[in-house]
Amino acid sequence: MSSNHESSLTPSIFDMDYFSWNVRYKVIAAGFLFYSAVFLLCHVVSACFGQTYRSLSAKRKVFWDLAATRAVFGIHSAIAGWLVKNCLLEGQPVANDPHVPLSHGAHLPHVVGKLVSLG
Repeated sequence: MSSNHESSLTPSIFDMDYFSWNVRYKVIAAGFLFYSAVFLLCHVVSACFGQTYRSLSAKRKVFWDLAATRAVFGIHSAIAGWLVKNCLLEGQPVANDPHVPLSHGAHLPHVVGKLVSLG
């Protein structure tokens, strides 16, 4: 069996139909599960290592965990934006034209593919 892209049994992220509702629901669920895990991980780490965190009320602990989750989301978004601008649109006129919206030059499968290939 060759390791060719066409012979793969699992569908590639480039071959998925991102306009179908089934794929959209899976992407939404994956994002929800990822950021829920970040929230829970923040709670566990803060509870184990933070004396300040343990002294907070339950409401303040939730705000603390949400702030950390928002920080992870911001870093994730900044990296994705940098990848789109610098890696996916290299040499394309869209990357240098401030009047053309970025969504005209990049599509979700290409962004996700670039993220996966860097990992």
